[in-house]
This record gives sequence, C-alpha cells and structure tokens, in this order.
Amino acid sequence: MVEDDDEIRESYVSVLEQEGYSVVAVADGEQGLLAAAAQRPDVILLDLMMPEMDGFTFRQRQQEAPGIASVPIVVVTAYGSPRLAVGMGASAFVLKPPSVGDLVRAIDRAVTSP
Repeated sequence: MVEDDDEIRESYVSVLEQEGYSVVAVADGEQGLLAAAAQRPDVILLDLMMPEMDGFTFRQRQQEAPGIASVPIVVVTAYGSPRLAVGMGASAFVLKPPSVGDLVRAIDRAVTSP
C-alpha cells in the first residue's frame, strides 16, 4: 500500500489485516517502488495525490520496472473517477473513504483479473 496519510494508512492496514491480508504499507512513491521490488506483492493499493512522487508518476515508473511492471494496481483516492484508473491501466478504482467490502472486492478483482 502506498498512502501518504499516516492515519488513513494505519486504518487500511488494520482493516485489511483483520480481513486476512498481509500488508506492507509505505508513505511515499519512492518507498513504494522499493518495497514492491523487494516484496513482489500480489496487488498495490495506490493513492494518487501524494507529495514528492504522485500516484501517476509511481505508476509510470512501476510499468518501466521489469520485476514489478505486471503487479496490478488498485487506485484508492478521494479524487478522480473509474475512467482515470482505467487510463492508468489500473485493475480497480475505489473512492475514499471506501467501505471494507468495496476495498476487499477491488483487491480480489485486481488479483483475479487476467
């Protein structure tokens, strides 16, 4: 998970771990790229509006990195629309604040999508 807001990040980690997911959470895009390369996650939850490296730049750099280019993305943001996520090649889009069900469904869809 790449999310710059500490409170939101901690909340998502808590909820997702209760749902049985193993979560690695980082506060910025650069850390996210490093963590993804080291961990090779099943899916990346990505905030779009972050300082330093926004989600758009993260996605571009992720797609250029051979080891993590194919990891599916779930865009989790307060801004934008599902069309934005599709344009980025994301597997799913969730508007903040998501319900637990919406978040879990988006993750499951991303992991099971071809």
